[in-house]
Amino acid sequence: LELIIDGPSCGVVGSIYYYTFCINDTEAFKLFIDWGDGTYEDWFGVYGPEIELGHIWYECGNYTIRAIAIDIHNRQYDGTLDVTIIENNPPNPPMIDGPRPKVGEEYEYSFWTEDPDGDNISYYVEWGDGTSDGWSYR
Repeated sequence: LELIIDGPSCGVVGSIYYYTFCINDTEAFKLFIDWGDGTYEDWFGVYGPEIELGHIWYECGNYTIRAIAIDIHNRQYDGTLDVTIIENNPPNPPMIDGPRPKVGEEYEYSFWTEDPDGDNISYYVEWGDGTSDGWSYR
């Protein structure tokens, strides 16, 4: 049997991600976790078939979470999970194209921008009169 580590395999710098550590055949075990970034959770007891812990990476990179568990019968279980952490930069300020408005007339406007990471961009337009069009996903 193995120690199963379940959680996201990619993320962004500075966000917390949660991982579940589980051994299916035991109710209690001790656990050691190396997060791959120089930090670790030293041996601690877990009283149940699984535990969920969160971690934050502060630098971009490829990391391997390594965990070792020892159950109440001194059987050892190992598990790993590879995680990629990237930088997430905000999109550039949007450009707006359209005519100068006149009271009581309806116009069409175009909005565009680029995201330096290539992420999808959503727009939320407030028209200045207390109305909005809600979120527009592109």
